[in-house]
Amino acid sequence: LDATLGLEELVGVMLFFRETLESISLLHIAVKEKYTFQSSLGNSFLALELLFKLKEIARKLKKVEYISIFYQNYIAKKIVIKR
Repeated sequence: LDATLGLEELVGVMLFFRETLESISLLHIAVKEKYTFQSSLGNSFLALELLFKLKEIARKLKKVEYISIFYQNYIAKKIVIKR
């Protein structure tokens, strides 16, 4: 949420689930355009910050070893969770 103008505004969201005891699957990240790297702000890495937050969540869950990120062509990239 961004409340810089006095109004709370949803600026990003992640869709993920715990597929197995050992893995979390990230299906989608959506970020409001002005918070992307390519925006006029030019220095906003909100999608990356959301990914770091997911890693933090995964570290707190017992037995989670990695996060799988799925792309449009269904190729998964695995991020290992270090404790």
